[in-house]
Amino acid sequence: MNVKRRSLLLLASLALLAGAVQAQNTGGKWTQPVTGETVRNLSYSATATVLGKPAKFEVNFFCDPSNHKESAGALGVEVSFAGSDKLSGFTFAAFDGPDAPAQAKKLMQLSVDGKPGFQANEQASVSYSDGKTFTFIVSELTRRAKSPAKSFLQTIAAAGDNVTIVITDFKNPKLTLQITVPVADQRSAFKKLLLDVK
Repeated sequence: MNVKRRSLLLLASLALLAGAVQAQNTGGKWTQPVTGETVRNLSYSATATVLGKPAKFEVNFFCDPSNHKESAGALGVEVSFAGSDKLSGFTFAAFDGPDAPAQAKKLMQLSVDGKPGFQANEQASVSYSDGKTFTFIVSELTRRAKSPAKSFLQTIAAAGDNVTIVITDFKNPKLTLQITVPVADQRSAFKKLLLDVK
């Protein structure tokens, strides 16, 4: 191998390594916030590079196992980006409101790296908590025997190593919000999250 080609390969390897380092989360922290008598939560918050900028995010996995005539329960995942007003380029406005055009499309991809793995594209409802924090939500009734949201959480509990969530811009499919959550050491916590869920 000539010197020029070896140098190019070395530069490419360094670029890949730099990209991998840049993609890592910093300050990752797990919590179990309480939001209701029957709702269980497992949340991960960190800072990652999103759209080329450091952004704080929180992923909340939730489950309400209620199953009676007054409640069919709910389970799923919420992804919040703090300072979304600074993530320029991404058209958050296309997701906002009950008639938002983006909510009719499956622009949120949920993936679980593990054996078995899991991947699904879902529609996301959204909310602004303070005008600067934008939250994407995928949820389903716990009572339903099968749903992508339920399979997503069950796969994490059974064999999840990492969860990757990718949200595609409504106008530009090449523009995405992407985060990764390490879940391998949280499998027992996910099993407790899904306790009594069939």
